Amino acid sequence: MKESEVIAEVIDPLTGAVTLAKAPSDGVMFARVAVRFVTQGMRIAKVAGTTAKRTGKLLGA
Repeated sequence: MKESEVIAEVIDPLTGAVTLAKAPSDGVMFARVAVRFVTQGMRIAKVAGTTAKRTGKLLGA
């Protein structure tokens, strides 16, 4: 995937408004959430890129 490429279309069931979910960086989409309904802030996919977005204890809670 390329940065800003559309990963999914999120459709508001009440208004029909469509919001595009885009890739945060270049990389490979390796996972997606298996639920049909999402709320704001929910993770819907994972993209593995070449640039680290986090530092520190990555496996900690």
